[in-house]
Amino acid sequence: MAEKTTAIRRADYQPPKYFTPEVHMTFFLDDQGIDGQARIITKTKITRNGQHNEDVVLNGEYFDLNSVKVNGQLLSETGDAATGYIKTEDSLILNPGLDSFELEVETRLDAKENGASEGLYKQGGNYTTQCEAEGFRRMTYAVDRPDNMAKFTTDIIFDANKISNALSNGNMTEEEDLGNGLTRRRWEDPFLKPTYLFALCGNNFAMIEDTYTTSSGRVVQLEVYAEPKYKDGLQHAMDSLKNAMKWDEDVWGLEYDLDKYMVVADDYFNMGAMENKGLNVFNPKYLLAHPAYADDADYFNVEGVIGHEYFHNWTGNRVTVRNWLELCLKEGLTVFRDQSFSADMSNPLAARIEDVMKLKRAQFPEDSGPMVHAPRMEEAEEMNNIYTMTVYEKGGEINRMLMQLLGKDGFFKGAALYFKRHDGEAVGVEEWVGAHADANNVNLDQFMLWYTQGGRPELNVEWSYDKDRSKFILDLEQNVPVIDKISNGAPRVIPVNFGLIAPDGSEVAAEVIAFDTDKARYEFDAPEGCVPSLMRNFSAPVTLNAGYAREDLLFLAANDTDMFNRWSAIQMLLEDELLDGLDEVQQGGVYTPSQSVIDLFEQILTDDQLDNEVKALMLTVPAAGMLEQQVRPRDPAQILTLRKTLENALGTQLYQQWIDCYQDLADFNKPYEYNMAEKGRRALMNKALHFIAASEEVAAYPILQAHYSLSNNFNDKQVAFVEILNRDYAKGDYASYRDDFYAQHKNYVTATDRWAQITATSGNTSKQDFIDLCNHSENANNITANRIRALYNGMVANGALFHAADGSGYNMLADKIIMLESGPEAQRNPQLASRLIDNFASFKEYKADLSAKMVDAITRIAQAPEISKNTAEKLKKFLGANEYDVLRQAAASSPAPTQGQGQGPTPQP
Repeated sequence: MAEKTTAIRRADYQPPKYFTPEVHMTFFLDDQGIDGQARIITKTKITRNGQHNEDVVLNGEYFDLNSVKVNGQLLSETGDAATGYIKTEDSLILNPGLDSFELEVETRLDAKENGASEGLYKQGGNYTTQCEAEGFRRMTYAVDRPDNMAKFTTDIIFDANKISNALSNGNMTEEEDLGNGLTRRRWEDPFLKPTYLFALCGNNFAMIEDTYTTSSGRVVQLEVYAEPKYKDGLQHAMDSLKNAMKWDEDVWGLEYDLDKYMVVADDYFNMGAMENKGLNVFNPKYLLAHPAYADDADYFNVEGVIGHEYFHNWTGNRVTVRNWLELCLKEGLTVFRDQSFSADMSNPLAARIEDVMKLKRAQFPEDSGPMVHAPRMEEAEEMNNIYTMTVYEKGGEINRMLMQLLGKDGFFKGAALYFKRHDGEAVGVEEWVGAHADANNVNLDQFMLWYTQGGRPELNVEWSYDKDRSKFILDLEQNVPVIDKISNGAPRVIPVNFGLIAPDGSEVAAEVIAFDTDKARYEFDAPEGCVPSLMRNFSAPVTLNAGYAREDLLFLAANDTDMFNRWSAIQMLLEDELLDGLDEVQQGGVYTPSQSVIDLFEQILTDDQLDNEVKALMLTVPAAGMLEQQVRPRDPAQILTLRKTLENALGTQLYQQWIDCYQDLADFNKPYEYNMAEKGRRALMNKALHFIAASEEVAAYPILQAHYSLSNNFNDKQVAFVEILNRDYAKGDYASYRDDFYAQHKNYVTATDRWAQITATSGNTSKQDFIDLCNHSENANNITANRIRALYNGMVANGALFHAADGSGYNMLADKIIMLESGPEAQRNPQLASRLIDNFASFKEYKADLSAKMVDAITRIAQAPEISKNTAEKLKKFLGANEYDVLRQAAASSPAPTQGQGQGPTPQP
């Protein structure tokens, strides 16, 4: 029952004792005609690294071992590494006393029982692999670590009547008819790669193809695969891939290196996508785009994720990480690259605003909670848990800061040196930063703290004016948290992108200040009455404490010459408005929205100079989760009520303006096109529809119904569906619209995922409605990670349901996590369970009664019959290692019930 708890520490890193420069794998799929049975023969050249006689220790688990041979000689399990081999739960140990030898291992596994979707699995009738971070060891024995790189040759033996596409890394070099209905295909990858980049797919998918001619004239065959019914939804992914290839050449000078590039969508894929060399595997959510089942955000995300995985070919594949604790090197850098690509392909201001909202919504809570860690980690127990928003999104911001400090030319000079030095190597963060330091002849030791220290600095800003000298005086102070083993409190280098706006709206100063001390003062020649524009374009991931007065924020919202900071000023103003309202309510008063906020919305709405998409973002009230981060203790019900009150006031008092905006932009005869003009038109049209709905005017519901009926694309119909399911005046029609939306989209998995998520999130969805939703025929036996996330993360986003006073929401989530940890083997998914438990991470921040019920739910999870390393590591951080151990010991002696403590029927799956 007890999980292993040995932590991997970066300080303990040693190069492998043995390398495996060549690997030849033969996969027998549906071996002996048995569905899901896979037999794998792996021939590995093993060479000793250095002068020593230590044992060869290979990683391997979750499969049956048939045989072991060294240089063709069959070995026996003798318990002695020198005379045979030793087999443990997770390793194979041998020591033939040779500097170099060939190891042949035959393994067998039932891919249909692999619910974790790591290694080789067969779900939905298709074989797929996922080897990052440590999935390769679930197929065969290997030196399964990123600094061990090999040239792979892969033979796939399959029944061509069952499988039409047998794909692997590199280039297909042979195909042979073996008789008896079997075919062998050989794939050879000429580039060294670690085990985590290995991939195999066996399916009957449809494919679209194209070619791309690189800057040096090489022709690359491009293939994108998905289920046949989704073939017409693949063109956007293909176009995005070609755009990414050209952008990487034009901007970074990086060219693709193989003859073929393949992308495959798999419904059961746990992650977003995976950059396996030459054979990317995607979650369909990030590959499929069609007006019948994808919205504007889907089109944008498909382009961005296609770019992300393609860009990994250099930042992750050609140069990879030395060990997994250096993950931010490849992921943070590639996030920065994909964000830059997306900005260049779309509305750059809107893209940056979306990136910052994502960072604040998802990464800031990590910095403030029990999961806080440095982007470059020092230790971890389970490698799948290191794939965090801090590694990805904050890692992206670190690279953005580096470019600001060095300038674009200096940044790309450093990048070029990095690739020149380290192509084909496994390296760490120091090599990336060191290349920039050397290329620009600067010292970046202090900048390294952004990688090695966790937590979020506070930037405190004060300003004054010296009339005698006509000087604007800016005082900066940084307060870096001290967190045991995470942050030592040393000052960071903070690029402060600063502007100064004069009373007439003109900009009188603009520069990036490299603030690298505890305190500093800066002076600027300026007229009296200027207002500072701080942290433009969100120049560093810090908490800004600027003490802006309401009139300052209103001024910046109307006059800042930096459009990002106009949006930022509006958000700060709205947050102040709602937090002041919360104080009023908590003191026994009634919140009345400020007229100044309503006037500001009217000013923005009627400003013809603003881009439609940016205008829609400016007219967005901060999400409840953003406000919750600033409140202790949290009362979710109060925050939801306040937001509803403000949106109702904005909708009611500006009702005619919203109607005029909506009517100007609505066009139900226009076919769906994804381009920036149309995306902006739809964004503002649907924002107007949202406030029409929020007004609760008599005419609002008929407008929603007409919009739902007339919309000719998923994007627009979905908006009306969300509004109808969340409005009290439409509650009587809740079931009919829920069922109609499903009926219209039931043939498209990404659309039914969204249907499940929207329904679960709806404020009109009761506990019983959620249970019925989980037991719906579409969901009851659906074990895909996407569907489970849609249902349960959707329920969490439904504040009234998740934070129900009786704790039933917490218990429903706990029940699902326990099933993913301890249920039937084919449905266990530790990665998914570990992701879902993140919803409890802030349990200490809520008001006492809710916090106590969260603790009860977390305690039940900790006492589940079985707990994976994934979830155990997080529970220790939530509860403390000692308390967790006590709970596990108690569970061993008296197992706790795994269901919802008398809360009624438990939703399935």
